[in-house]
Amino acid sequence: MTVSKWEDSATPLRSRTPPTLKRITIMSSFSGYSDSANMPHPRAAPTRGLFQRRSHLGTTSLAASAMAALFLFSPSAAYAARIKGAAELDAEAYLVDLLKGNPLTGGAEQSPLPIRPARVLDKDFATFLDMTTLGLISKISGQSLEKVNKEVSAFRQTVEPGFQRRAPFPSDDLTNERCFDCYSYADFRVAAKLIPDLRARAVFVRDLGEAVLNGVIKGSPGIKSNDAQKDGLDGTIEGMKQILAYMQSKGFLKDSKINIEDYDRASWDDGYNLELLVTVVEPATLGGNIQFTGEGFLFHPDYVAETLLAYLERCGVKEAKSLQYLLDTEYRPNPKDYNPTEVLYQISVEKGRQPL
Repeated sequence: MTVSKWEDSATPLRSRTPPTLKRITIMSSFSGYSDSANMPHPRAAPTRGLFQRRSHLGTTSLAASAMAALFLFSPSAAYAARIKGAAELDAEAYLVDLLKGNPLTGGAEQSPLPIRPARVLDKDFATFLDMTTLGLISKISGQSLEKVNKEVSAFRQTVEPGFQRRAPFPSDDLTNERCFDCYSYADFRVAAKLIPDLRARAVFVRDLGEAVLNGVIKGSPGIKSNDAQKDGLDGTIEGMKQILAYMQSKGFLKDSKINIEDYDRASWDDGYNLELLVTVVEPATLGGNIQFTGEGFLFHPDYVAETLLAYLERCGVKEAKSLQYLLDTEYRPNPKDYNPTEVLYQISVEKGRQPL
């Protein structure tokens, strides 16, 4: 699969999501919440490709539909025997959409998807993440903590029914994975509203990563920082694995993996850019992350990427950046069944070339 990189100079966040193809979703722009009552279903998150092109079909496409009718209803024997081309398939799909009256994703209905049991999070760790987020929203926005709490509580009451419809959960139990997901979604939506300035948001996510890293190291003193500039990335990568293992032990994620196949010590010493691929399976913020995607946000709930970036900086890796991809690892012919279970972080690290 070919993925094109994307940069947005107006967006100073270190963790971004680029546009991609197939089952990888995109977050596009910042905005405060304004229509929370009409929250889109996360499985209806926009995808790019054939089905999105269909959504723009209007009355001006009748001529194209007439051409498609020629393809559909007047096939020759030779045509029926050969493989259809992309233009013919597109024209056929356009006409089917027009006739069946579903301009968004075709006539297929969403298939029932199994609902897995919610994971149990460590109460102290879940509370720490939530309270740290609220405190930083107050600090960066200049609003009192009391006002932030009221905003978050009011917004959460509005959106919680949508989360409950996907899978019921106790409303006030942060140890429940889905309850935590709803809380973090509300926290970050209020943060998006109260911190509209992009530079201030960059400070917010950076400080959040630092705060979470400090909490993780406090809970797991064996995580040490090393000098990646001098000693290479081996020790740093081991520290990243320990951070992820700690989060997994607290129930925040199901599993994780760091792909280091592209890591070459000689290339690092020579100052070349390297890519670290971090896969996180079913993080506790996944549902809210998908919801943000459907609403068109770059800003989204995430405690993994910024914590890892903070650790890399502490190890002497400056200007590390992360791109996020939401992955549905199972092939589903119906786009309405889109159901990502993994988050892939592409973390770019650079030592910097030594002067000749």
